[in-house]
Amino acid sequence: MSRENSALIALEELKNLEAQRVQQVEDEVRATEDAERRAKEEAERKAREEEERIRQEKAEQARLAQEEHDRKEREERIRVAEAEARSRAEQEARLREEQMRLDAQVKMAERKKTPYWLYATAAVLSIGLIGGGGGGGGGGGGGSAAKKPVTKERKDKLSIGGGDAPLGGI
Repeated sequence: MSRENSALIALEELKNLEAQRVQQVEDEVRATEDAERRAKEEAERKAREEEERIRQEKAEQARLAQEEHDRKEREERIRVAEAEARSRAEQEARLREEQMRLDAQVKMAERKKTPYWLYATAAVLSIGLIGGGGGGGGGGGGGSAAKKPVTKERKDKLSIGGGDAPLGGI
């Protein structure tokens, strides 16, 4: 039996060796599969990270571009507002200048409206009435047949009086 035993033992050892070899092959296959799976997962992770990095870069570029656009738009609005304010100020200055000019013209027109000749005529008439003695009825020294020379004052008096008759003996 010892031969049988040794054959059984050898067979048992061969089975064990075969089982170990099969186990080793399975372990190697599993290790290879695990390594491939880990490599694939790592590649996918890196690809996702790269995609995320690219997405973040694009988002950052878009944000920076939007900020630049907003900054330029804000500056343009400020420039327009400043130009409008400058234009309004210039227009208001022109309007004030024009108003002052018109006010000056109105004052000049009012001064021109004042009939200075009326004051002069009133003064001459007053002097004539007071100085002429008021002889009444034309007897105050104005009876000569010679006509008096026509002066501006006399013309004014004649136009006021409405005729050739001297006023107040003058």
